[in-house]
Amino acid sequence: MYLFIALFAGAHGLYAQDCATGYCPATITVHHKAGDVSPVGGDQTYNVVQVGTGTTATCWITSNLGCSTTPSAWSDYGTATNGWLWQVNRKQGFVYNTWTLAVPSTLITVSAGDTWAAAQDPCTRLLGVSWHIPATTEWNQLNTTWPYSGVKLNTASQAYMNGAQPTTWFSQGNTAGYAIQNYGYSSGPMLYLLSSGTTSFNYGQAGGFYPVRCAKKVTD
Repeated sequence: MYLFIALFAGAHGLYAQDCATGYCPATITVHHKAGDVSPVGGDQTYNVVQVGTGTTATCWITSNLGCSTTPSAWSDYGTATNGWLWQVNRKQGFVYNTWTLAVPSTLITVSAGDTWAAAQDPCTRLLGVSWHIPATTEWNQLNTTWPYSGVKLNTASQAYMNGAQPTTWFSQGNTAGYAIQNYGYSSGPMLYLLSSGTTSFNYGQAGGFYPVRCAKKVTD
């Protein structure tokens, strides 16, 4: 018997189906309500794929949080495929180029080994208690499948601060910058990917605003 868990957050009007234990569903649907996590409202269905097998198998959504379209290639970036952006360890998402919400002018200071708190993790808040921003070990599972694979990462890159407001994408179309759960370095929280497949987990947090991809263990 499959067990579905409905996540309700009354203050935010959000709900989602958590993955049933033991398998990855084909899709997961979220009712985004504009508030202190989702910057805008609307129903969104995310496709899900499984990476790995056995006890290390992980479910991944195949588009960034807030995307209206799954990217069709590594180089497929733009308004529909980039999704919303987050500052490290802050639950509030933002829409690039709109910035209708007040953008914090300061970044949270991080230390090596820090992680996103569950209360601040947009994956946990929007998709369910077992979903989270991927950790280093989970990103490493994808190393043999760059530059695209079934997870469908794209070169959205990240927005960085330009004065008091983030208005510029960093190397969009050439790199992919994603939030990472355990920073590993005090200099930044971002997973930095090149289309050639090179990865680096040490990148300055001055960029400030990162797209988010969500994952969970199949056995959770």
